[in-house]
Amino acid sequence: MVNVFPAGQREVICYSLGSSLEAVFTQHLLPCPSEKCRVLACEVMLGTPGVKNTVREGQVQKLHSEMQMGRKLGMKPLDHVLLELYQDGLISYDCCLNHARVPRTIKDKPHGGNNIV
Repeated sequence: MVNVFPAGQREVICYSLGSSLEAVFTQHLLPCPSEKCRVLACEVMLGTPGVKNTVREGQVQKLHSEMQMGRKLGMKPLDHVLLELYQDGLISYDCCLNHARVPRTIKDKPHGGNNIV
């Protein structure tokens, strides 16, 4: 989102966004294995002090690890949500893998079971 602004304004935009951030929700509608319906995968990032600081500094590549650390607070990284949906039989393994931000996190887990990222 920040990259749509001219390079000279990005630092100010990052600081402004980081200071005002409360939460970010991303939503993906994924096909069910039967392809007769869709399932919502909702990623949740909360505006914790660590997330806000990361955004203010423009270090967006570090947000994934902030989300991993914030799981106890209710943050849900997309790969975690996808794996849960797959393990519940709501999406296929291929769908899970194709939509993952870091497919390796999905591949490293056994198919089935409750070993969530």
